[in-house]
Amino acid sequence: MPSCAASWLLTGSTEDEDGGPPPLAPACRCSSVRFRHGTRHGARHGARAHRNQGRPAPLPPGGPGRCAAGARRPERVRRTAAADRQRTNLLGLVKHLAGVELGYLADSVGRPGPVLPWNEDGSVWESADLWATAEESREYLVALYREAWGHSDASLAALPLEAPAEVSWWAPERRRTTFGHLVARVVAETARHAGHADILRETIDGQAGRDHESQGDRAWWDHYVATIQAAADAHR
Repeated sequence: MPSCAASWLLTGSTEDEDGGPPPLAPACRCSSVRFRHGTRHGARHGARAHRNQGRPAPLPPGGPGRCAAGARRPERVRRTAAADRQRTNLLGLVKHLAGVELGYLADSVGRPGPVLPWNEDGSVWESADLWATAEESREYLVALYREAWGHSDASLAALPLEAPAEVSWWAPERRRTTFGHLVARVVAETARHAGHADILRETIDGQAGRDHESQGDRAWWDHYVATIQAAADAHR
């Protein structure tokens, strides 16, 4: 098992094979923080999808996802992907990730954060943390996510990675784990959902990845897409 949270993510799983938490070397603390900040910003910026009179908007300063406040369309971040049976949506992902950080890196290590209404009334078990109600604004949920970051960062500053942790909603025989294991788990989950958010965001604002323009011009991309389509059509 890799000794660093970042390299452990490359296995594609947050489940330990032998029932115990993976070892995490103290040297990977900075890497864990750096990867968490990067994936967090990816998820948050995904919720800033916007319009530009129906056309893909030019890249704003700072890269994809950083959008002018006056150009935002709030209702779009509540929409779900038409082909997605689970109805994944941008604000729901931000809401869910706030709960993930507070649950694992605050509550489970004896440093409780704010009480979340959907946890308090039990609706979280009916997936109430995966969509925004009419009363839950984008500003509220993004602010909540930022508050969760603060709690997690405080835990990282105060606790060693080998500190004991206990996850109350896990099965009794596996609730006890370590803070380092939970840090790795949160990094993995945040990265996964940041990818979901980026896909959803691109369907709204039409912006491609940071290296899109450096890959080629419009003609290059048209040819690239046509090549992929032809390969797929050969198997129809």
